[in-house]
Amino acid sequence: IPFSMHCDEGVTQVNPLFMMWGAMDRKCIFSGNVYGEEECLTAEQALHAVTLGAAYLMGHEHMKGSIEIGKLADFAILDQNPLDVAKEDVKDIKVHATMLGGDITVHQMAK
Repeated sequence: IPFSMHCDEGVTQVNPLFMMWGAMDRKCIFSGNVYGEEECLTAEQALHAVTLGAAYLMGHEHMKGSIEIGKLADFAILDQNPLDVAKEDVKDIKVHATMLGGDITVHQMAK
């Protein structure tokens, strides 16, 4: 069954790395309890859900979701690879820059 992860902009913050962390760690930020540990996604599954999975469910997989010739070149430059860090650290990955519609935005990094 195809699936994706998203949020309701205006209700919750748009933060794909935080969504990935939630699906990978499934730890309640209030209690610290892990719910449904057997349902935790791998980093690869979570990354797919916020990229290709989301594009597919919107019917945009032909132009979004991966970096390929002929697709929109919208992407983020991160300070760490979400596939290489511990799952509890994915939410803390910083975004250095983004490119959306050809416009590059450099993000100020907190020290």
